[in-house]
Amino acid sequence: MHWDELLDAGRVCPAIATDDSHHPGFGSDHAWTWVRAAEHSAAAELRALATDSF
Repeated sequence: MHWDELLDAGRVCPAIATDDSHHPGFGSDHAWTWVRAAEHSAAAELRALATDSF
C-alpha cells in the first residue's frame, strides 16, 4: 500500500522482490530475483538490474 502511494505521488521507488525457502533441506540455500531482460545471459541480466528492470 505505501509503495503504491509513493509511485502514485510520482516518487521513484525501485524495489527488488525475491523468493526463497526457510525450510532446511528444501532449497533453503537458493533465492532469485525476477528481471526483465532481452535474453538469458549474465550481461543482459546485469543490465536489467542496473537499469531498474526488475
